[in-house]
Amino acid sequence: METDCPSPIITCDWFSFSIHSYYKPAALPNDFEEEVQSGTNVFKRRAIYSYRGAKVLTALSLPKSKILPQDIILIEVANRWLYDMCELENILQTMWPYYQFSNMSRVDLAADFVADEHTMETIRRLSTGQYYVNGKKLGSMFFEDGKQRAAYDMNFGSVRSDVKWKLYNKTKEIGATTCHCTKPWIAAWWRSNGLPLDNIWRLEVSYHGEKFCDNNGNQVGIADLYNVTMLRLVFAEFYKHRFVIKERGHTRRVNDKVIPFLNIWECQEDYIERQRARVGGRYDDSDEARLLLNRLVQSYINSVTLSHAVKLDTVLLIKRLCCEYGYFQYVRERWEWDFECQNPRKVLRG
Repeated sequence: METDCPSPIITCDWFSFSIHSYYKPAALPNDFEEEVQSGTNVFKRRAIYSYRGAKVLTALSLPKSKILPQDIILIEVANRWLYDMCELENILQTMWPYYQFSNMSRVDLAADFVADEHTMETIRRLSTGQYYVNGKKLGSMFFEDGKQRAAYDMNFGSVRSDVKWKLYNKTKEIGATTCHCTKPWIAAWWRSNGLPLDNIWRLEVSYHGEKFCDNNGNQVGIADLYNVTMLRLVFAEFYKHRFVIKERGHTRRVNDKVIPFLNIWECQEDYIERQRARVGGRYDDSDEARLLLNRLVQSYINSVTLSHAVKLDTVLLIKRLCCEYGYFQYVRERWEWDFECQNPRKVLRG
């Protein structure tokens, strides 16, 4: 059962990961600058990469300990660029064209929604303890000043847990309705998705761990985060199984009533379609973008005389089409594309 409130919009709000590559970028995108700073306790080198003065990436490299692989690079993406993932992919491909993905360090997925009367009442009851999140300990809470002491920030999950949840008033946090908005790109993203700026709340799941998997145990890679549909699917699966709100009332919690909260039906419909495609094993190749995609992949596989530069450009174009039209899963299954291996000589298995 779901509520009648609008479906939330899903995004990635924190993204840090590690790759294997030579620590110095092969090239910098146009108008990018590199600022090398002092290292950390773990890494000798810290570099900040900016675009026209705005930070894009922080890269830590050259580990001090010999236990760590010496070609490991830890990358953290600045928040602004997480709202333009297609552009981010091009940046990474330009800087480290032959990188090999190692693992995820932290991924935050967020659902932003308009808080209607029902959701606000659910939030209030969560704050008073009438409702609880099944299997998750209620952590810190912050309240508005005033007689009613309404909560505007709640955290769920133990300190040691790989998966933590946060439910909070995002409009209030960034000052979206004021002239001093701290993250105007988020406000712009809301507008582009048809959301108002007032009373937008966020349900955020934060995952810390080397292998970021969906609830079915499928590992989520970098390429999946470029795909809006995949983001929605992964969040929907986490939400369905790991953020179940219940009403207290029984000695055995298994008998407590489940309380509907967010409408994620559209996400579930996408998931059903994805499963149908997998079971059927066939795809409709009639649309123009997919036909172009197939021709590009075939030309890459069959052309042994292509120069290295042309091969790299072909790979970039294939990935750009996948990003724009949501064809990552299609290419994985039909053409056995290994998106985590960025070396063009190993990307496709013919």
